[in-house]
Amino acid sequence: MNNITIIRISSFCLMASLWCSCSGNGGNQPQEQTELTIVTEHKLGGNTINVDRVAGKGKIKSSNVAPIYSLVDGILVEMNQIEGRSVKKGQTIAVIDNSEAMAVLAELEAQLHKKEYEVRTTYVGLGYKPEQADRIPADVRKSVETMTGYALLKLQIENQKRIIESHTIKAPFDGTILDIKVNNMGYAHKGEPLFYLMDTENKYVLFEVLETLLPLFKVGMSLEFTTLSYGDKVFEAELQTIAPNVESNGMVYMSASIKGKHPELLPGMTTFVNY
Repeated sequence: MNNITIIRISSFCLMASLWCSCSGNGGNQPQEQTELTIVTEHKLGGNTINVDRVAGKGKIKSSNVAPIYSLVDGILVEMNQIEGRSVKKGQTIAVIDNSEAMAVLAELEAQLHKKEYEVRTTYVGLGYKPEQADRIPADVRKSVETMTGYALLKLQIENQKRIIESHTIKAPFDGTILDIKVNNMGYAHKGEPLFYLMDTENKYVLFEVLETLLPLFKVGMSLEFTTLSYGDKVFEAELQTIAPNVESNGMVYMSASIKGKHPELLPGMTTFVNY
């Protein structure tokens, strides 16, 4: 039973009680005029909710809960985050052991160092002195680097550096860590999620209203809502979707995007939506 129904029943009972009390005085006795005040504000969780204006009750939801995948196989050597902790975009969350990848990079760089000597020797064979290296035409330089394999090694080194970077998992957006699948020193499999990240910046309100109120709502209209946590503080939203069906309990689900940035609003908070 919702708050509005409770208030209506309470009001009816109060009116009935007053009527009975007045009737008991007898028809010849003067009756006192009693002023009936209907209370439309309700104290809930220490906050005042104006139930007379509430059209629907709902919850704040995140617009995006994304799985964060491992791009490589390996042991998770650094996972200092815990479920429910907030992280910022670009913040390092986890590191997968990259010792093998670093060894491959070191070997490639050693080979490149040897190739540099071969390239210089080739320039000398073409008639260019060491002090004339900056005067070598671009087409000659490209031809020599390709012929000696120097250019290919450089590409391999750049690719290996990207592989090493993929061992470090960073947050793609501001969010909260959920459902960690691999803990510290666990084995991460390529293509499998390590954890989920809930977007805490982009949020919406999912709420339900009685089907009798459906004609009052149109996609794109402005709405207001309050929360249990912040009582009388009013937030603005815009109606985004209206479910195409009515639930068995006579309610219709709707969603509204929250206007502005409100870090104090957290997914899961209870909302009271007004039109």
